[in-house]
Amino acid sequence: MTAGYNVGYGQGAKMPKVYVSNLSTELIEETDVVFNNGAKTDIAISAYDWRDANMQVALINTPQPHFAWQIKSRRQKVNQLRYRILVATSPDSLTEGNADVWDSGIVEDKRNTNVVFNGKALLPGKIYYWTVKIYYNKNKCTAYAPAKGFVTPLSFAENFSTLPLVTTRQNPVSVIKNGIKTFMDFGKDAFGQIEICFKNPIDIQDVKIRLGEKTKNNEVDAKPGGTIRYAEYSIIKQQIKKGFYKPEFFKDAQNTGQTGNESGVKPILMPSYIGEVFPFRYCGIEGYSGDFAKEDVERIVVNYPFDDEAASFSSSDTVLNLIWDLCKHTMKATSFCGTLVDGDRERIPYEADVLINQLSLYCVDNHYSIARHTAEHLIKNPTWPTEWIMQMLIIAWNDYLYTGDDSFIRKYYNELENRTLLFLQNKDDGLLHTGSITNKAYLQKVNFKGSAIRDVIDWPPAERDGYQMKECNTVINAFHYKALDLMAKIAEVIGNEADRKKYLDAALKTKESINKKLTDSSGLYIDAIGSKHNSLHANMFPLAFGMVDDSNRDTVTKFVISKGMGCSVYGAQFLLDALYDNNQEVSGLQLLTDTSQRSFYNMIRSGSTMTTEAWDIKNKPNQDWNHAWGAAAGNVIVRKLMGIEPLEPGFSAIKIAPQPGDLREASVSVPTPHGTVSVSFTITDTYCSATVAIPPNTKAEITLPFNGGRHQIQSGIYGWSWHK
Repeated sequence: MTAGYNVGYGQGAKMPKVYVSNLSTELIEETDVVFNNGAKTDIAISAYDWRDANMQVALINTPQPHFAWQIKSRRQKVNQLRYRILVATSPDSLTEGNADVWDSGIVEDKRNTNVVFNGKALLPGKIYYWTVKIYYNKNKCTAYAPAKGFVTPLSFAENFSTLPLVTTRQNPVSVIKNGIKTFMDFGKDAFGQIEICFKNPIDIQDVKIRLGEKTKNNEVDAKPGGTIRYAEYSIIKQQIKKGFYKPEFFKDAQNTGQTGNESGVKPILMPSYIGEVFPFRYCGIEGYSGDFAKEDVERIVVNYPFDDEAASFSSSDTVLNLIWDLCKHTMKATSFCGTLVDGDRERIPYEADVLINQLSLYCVDNHYSIARHTAEHLIKNPTWPTEWIMQMLIIAWNDYLYTGDDSFIRKYYNELENRTLLFLQNKDDGLLHTGSITNKAYLQKVNFKGSAIRDVIDWPPAERDGYQMKECNTVINAFHYKALDLMAKIAEVIGNEADRKKYLDAALKTKESINKKLTDSSGLYIDAIGSKHNSLHANMFPLAFGMVDDSNRDTVTKFVISKGMGCSVYGAQFLLDALYDNNQEVSGLQLLTDTSQRSFYNMIRSGSTMTTEAWDIKNKPNQDWNHAWGAAAGNVIVRKLMGIEPLEPGFSAIKIAPQPGDLREASVSVPTPHGTVSVSFTITDTYCSATVAIPPNTKAEITLPFNGGRHQIQSGIYGWSWHK
């Protein structure tokens, strides 16, 4: 085997200096960007006016914000030893001895994420500027980073900071004219609005505009089925101003009504500076004899700010590449209302949707604030499934692990304790006997606004693999164990040793009881106490959560593999995690690249360009085409197949353990709070090679496949080659 080497830098090559960039405040880099009703402007942050309703910025909603920055260098083993932060009321004051808000002094600390402002509390309604320099290696010092401004609101609220929504104008990729009918395709489905230029408005008599997600015979499909979207608008001359027509979209009572659903949760409304949006890829215009050039029609796409260049993936498998593109676009498109919702039908965050969306978004962009904002919403507005209540612990832990910022778990520590449902645990067996929870005092402990919390197992119900639901269900208790285990870790981060021990003991008791009371003589898990049925779900969740005893692991793993994709698109997240975490990468890759009806590829074959709510409309009659919980493949490709996961919070230490299975070539670049992590490999019948790049101030534990060995590296670019 060839030892690791520094790729691409010849002997004596001149290296660039180390510098600091990508300053962020409260997880937001674009704090100095001013928007005008969603459009980015060149207006300086100093000109922001709180009274101007047409101007938007990311308001930093705390008097003691958290700072972070990235260190850039092509050198190997660059590490921060100290830092110095300056905060001032003007850029001109950001010099040592003149910073009029805070000078941290030289702080001996390696952290470049989750660095808390420690000056006098910031004031509301102010504009501040900050910069930082670092000392690295042998006490060498960088220059101060370019100043970054941020704005505080006129009054501080309790919520975490977020960015405004952004608009992008797009022309159709194709325009087909057929008499008085024109058909336009924008290439991909997206949430937005439309503006049309009629060059000869005098020709307008009875013109109709049709918008939709599905096409049929070069026309917008007016009967797409399920809740796949279609809308029609009639135009009259008086509505056209200077030749331009921009319809005001109808509001759907289901996703804008404020009466609440069975969880008592109200839909997320579009902000007034944007207005109502609609998901569509296609536009048909009928009744107008004039011609349209591509530039005559603009789709005004709305989404949370998204960096299209932040992540990339390519491989030797074309199906896998298409699935990656599908998932990546879904992350961008479904952020349209600034909160991670379940698609267009309800526009409500559900824990199960958010968990998958959160992980997949982390893998394609470094905008962490939208996931945190959504998690905060769920703390206050949980939904009805029992195990989804407990998924809040997974979401909270992911927030900390991926960002390196402990603000969320500190702020909502008490609420997270309640979401473990430890207060409902049976004291004798350490298990939850739930089924349905209606006690008002219990519901209030988790902020639930509806009348009942119920076990769900999987959704839709037909995807439960014949699960026999009873009072004490295996899936519910697997989530209970996971929630307790994570609460112990959160308590450790907070520094509460008594709680750490309490939750760890409770988790171990639950795990022991599950493995004793909810397994049969074959070593498989049964669905519930009193059941003799072995479902996929009763086995894949314990396998995914690391609960299976060593003596039964092979039995459970083989059973899970034998079931194929016997769960919903939501369940696929846990199924794929279970397979990859138990070294079943060949089976995992087979499911990722499968082309049957129950596959990610079937979403593409059906015509959707966003992940769908179910494998096919046959599996869910009210299926939609804009549901991010179908995007588990996106994060599994990064986290499991390419093997990139945080070992320590914020990726200060990185796990890289590719599991290529039968895949011959692949490369990926993934954003982290420290900078981009890149991994590529080539596998032949006899020979393997791999290249890894990690950013400064990090280290990585590399495990290469096919006997490539384990390697400990610090920042830089490294390569290996070896024989199988």
